Amino acid sequence: DSGISGWMTTRLQSRNWKESTGFIEKSSPVRTGSDFQVRPWILEKLEEYACELFNQDNRMKAVVLFSGGLDSTVLASHLLSKGAEVRLLSIDYGQRHAKELAHGEALAKHMNLPRKSLLLPDLGDILGGSSLTDDSVALPEGHYAEESMKATVVPNRNMILLALAGGYALSSGFDTIAYAAHAGDHAIYPDCRPEFAEAMEKALDLADWKDLNLYRPFVDMTKADLVQLGEELGTPLGMTWSCYAGMDNHCGKCGTCVERKEAFELAKVPDPTKYEG
Repeated sequence: DSGISGWMTTRLQSRNWKESTGFIEKSSPVRTGSDFQVRPWILEKLEEYACELFNQDNRMKAVVLFSGGLDSTVLASHLLSKGAEVRLLSIDYGQRHAKELAHGEALAKHMNLPRKSLLLPDLGDILGGSSLTDDSVALPEGHYAEESMKATVVPNRNMILLALAGGYALSSGFDTIAYAAHAGDHAIYPDCRPEFAEAMEKALDLADWKDLNLYRPFVDMTKADLVQLGEELGTPLGMTWSCYAGMDNHCGKCGTCVERKEAFELAKVPDPTKYEG
């Protein structure tokens, strides 16, 4: 590309890169002025190096809303595969299945990613009526297609968590929040619908003078699609936690456990999960 070549020529004219890049022999001084020419044998390397620098300067910087579950872990892997700079944000909002936070910490270490853990356990006290934050509400068992699964909806959860992630991203100089809502969530969780995400992105963009994007690449994908993608990316799926019951192992009966089992089966990927019984 002539633009990249020209850019590299200008850089070489302005700086002595004889020893720092290895592209030019130490015995051959860098010439400046109109007689400057880039040696043909290094042009390809120069262009590759220029592209690398360009991508580093313009790559996505994303805060991932990270639970330690399968979906958000695959999302982090996906972003890394695209060359994004990634930070993880885990939030204790008083959820029954707080065990996911310990898995999130272990996953962050395994993936060598920075993770911020925000402790707001009292938030659950004002988000009642959900089996995930209110002990007086029974945790339903069965498939997500059942009406009883609406008991797992936490009022306004994603709006609250995404707003917190937005503040963290902006204060960190990041331009993107990423969350892993997928097609299987739409029927049960209103704050996972595409319409909500579109409205939330507009609100986040209006909340500050800096641009802020809401990245949700999985909204049209199924849970089985995510398992397949995670397998292809080498995501440590066996380290993720999904269960709402908070036992030593996955209960295998709550909605998210049933969905997890089904996803591995449909994706034809061996399920590494340990279930009770």
